Amino acid sequence: MKLDTAILQFTKIHNTFAICVALLASGVSHAAVKNWKIIPTQSSVQFLATGKPGFLRFKGEGAKLEGQVTLDGSKLTGNFEVKLDSITTGIDLRDEHMKTKYLETGKFPAAKLSLNPVTIDPTNKALEQPFTGKLTIKGVEKPVSGKFTVAFTTTSDEVATGQASLKLNLSDYPVGVPSHLGVTVAESIAISVNFVASPLEAETVSK
Repeated sequence: MKLDTAILQFTKIHNTFAICVALLASGVSHAAVKNWKIIPTQSSVQFLATGKPGFLRFKGEGAKLEGQVTLDGSKLTGNFEVKLDSITTGIDLRDEHMKTKYLETGKFPAAKLSLNPVTIDPTNKALEQPFTGKLTIKGVEKPVSGKFTVAFTTTSDEVATGQASLKLNLSDYPVGVPSHLGVTVAESIAISVNFVASPLEAETVSK
């Protein structure tokens, strides 16, 4: 009789322990993956080019930005697409030369930037940190690196805001070195990306 009681008690303890382990494993093995869609009307891409002579500078802006960032736990990735035909420099003739002769936007309408996973703390304010990724222009993909920041709000109008900056070397891509009215663009161009994104429906995935 005592042996039967001991066996029964052991069985209850074992079952309780198994349930606790299962619940703990369930909580650990699933994490929410959240996707954020870029809001084009609140996002922008700019570039700053230096001419030769070096005191000449011009800015390109107005580029339409689309894409998405994904937060998987503390890992952030992103994919951005820039509509090249939407870039303006303030001079119509220069814009036409840039788009038709160098970027060939009729054949290659967009440039694409993908971020490799970046570890962040989504509960903290935005902190600048390095990133690596890939930039595709005119069908040619090259590794790039730069600085990246992102911040997530927790208010009812939940949004993500972020910035990325990088240097583009023209010789890495088949665009040539733009020249107009005696001014030649230097090989290195500074690019800055500013975005605002709204959350898509979160999904839960198994690890």
